[in-house]
Amino acid sequence: MTHSRPRTARCRLATALATLAVLVSASGCLEVDRTPVAPDAEGDSSPGTYCANENELRCDGSEVQQCLGNVWQTSLTCPDGYACEGTGCVCIKPCGNRECGFDSCGFSCGPECPGQLFCNQGFCQAECTPNCAGRECGDDGCGGDCGDCGASEACYKETGTCGPSKSCTEILQCQTNCIKIGGDVNECGTACLDATNQVVRAEYELVQTCITNSGCDDLICVSQQCGLQYVGCYFDKAGQFDCQSAALCASSCPPESEDCFFGCLESGTQQAQLTYITLNLCLTATCGIDASQACVDTAFQSACKDDYEACFGPLP
Repeated sequence: MTHSRPRTARCRLATALATLAVLVSASGCLEVDRTPVAPDAEGDSSPGTYCANENELRCDGSEVQQCLGNVWQTSLTCPDGYACEGTGCVCIKPCGNRECGFDSCGFSCGPECPGQLFCNQGFCQAECTPNCAGRECGDDGCGGDCGDCGASEACYKETGTCGPSKSCTEILQCQTNCIKIGGDVNECGTACLDATNQVVRAEYELVQTCITNSGCDDLICVSQQCGLQYVGCYFDKAGQFDCQSAALCASSCPPESEDCFFGCLESGTQQAQLTYITLNLCLTATCGIDASQACVDTAFQSACKDDYEACFGPLP
């Protein structure tokens, strides 16, 4: 039986593991309408409008946009704590004159204080007075702790408050954004684990441990060795749909509706989810994180053909 490929006007870049992997929606990247739209009288800058210089980068609000096929496409949305400046994302509250501790984006402002010195409010001091005023968790400024959060909550280090934990998926997305804007792999890993509870960290560590133990140095190997760990990180449950049905459902979701997108994928069986992830890892291995439409189309016909057909059936 021959299946037609789903059409959509967007290509969704989902979540990724900073060290090796990114998840790109197969159903959302198959065919994109790139017909250039002439600029209007007011110079509309929204995604999908005309641009002249291929691969040019620019800022539009919190988005980094790239000119692809004479159409502005959103390449990256700057995460919380960052702003688009020039052609990339920058931390809007950097370390300034702090010599230790972390900035508002979770990056280290310097090495640990030497000897018996303590880091207090960004400076190494010989004497330290614990300060938990207004804080219910996290560092007391002297290496101690201001308290613990509930089992389902996480501590937000910057504010010292308890709140909802990031998901395993959000950790991977955070790391991908961090790497793309030039962050160090190890520092990105530390910063992105902030505001996570033990359950979520355990899910993430299963992925990380599998990759480390597998000895993989490419995404094809990762997809073969650690696919089930990725499934456990990305998805909270499984349903009854096959891969094609779940992917087609996801491709019909509004561009900003992550609940719809992941809800559709969680309607698939565990095998369907594994097939979907394997395809996306192949696409990333072949075309990179910021895959061009031309590369994706070629990959479906060549390097990723078997993975594509495992989800969508024989190519027409």
